[in-house]
Amino acid sequence: MHSTDGKDLHSGNLFKDCTLHEAYDKYYTELLDCVKQFEAFSILGHLDLVTRYKFEDGVHHFHDVIEEIFRTIIPRGQGIEINTSGYKYNMNRLLPSRDILELYKQMGGEIITVGSDAHRPERVGDRIDEAYDLLKDIGFNYVTTFKERKPEFHKL
Repeated sequence: MHSTDGKDLHSGNLFKDCTLHEAYDKYYTELLDCVKQFEAFSILGHLDLVTRYKFEDGVHHFHDVIEEIFRTIIPRGQGIEINTSGYKYNMNRLLPSRDILELYKQMGGEIITVGSDAHRPERVGDRIDEAYDLLKDIGFNYVTTFKERKPEFHKL
């Protein structure tokens, strides 16, 4: 989801005229509404994309709303993406953050894909090994690809 409340994230418009906490609340609440109303997807990508555009330590991570998102998608056989683009944007971490990945695992999430969000050929596969290492450290045993919308699991 690249826009919230009718405002794109990239321009920073979402963050105008509200606190960071309020902007995050709008983002995660709208994301929850989307996953509840729309089922025709296999992977929820960019779960914490909002943090790429504005982040401050100490801001609540909205785990209560994210838990509800996971309670919605996990039983439907849908998964999440881990994305290495946080490094490209000088965040020095993968997206979503480790705490969200741990929450997903704790709630029984198994379907997880890994991508570099490259947008350019030279970035394809960038830092994928770091993503695999983090997933193993958290306790994931597999990454997922899809063939004809059916998940295929590959041992880490």
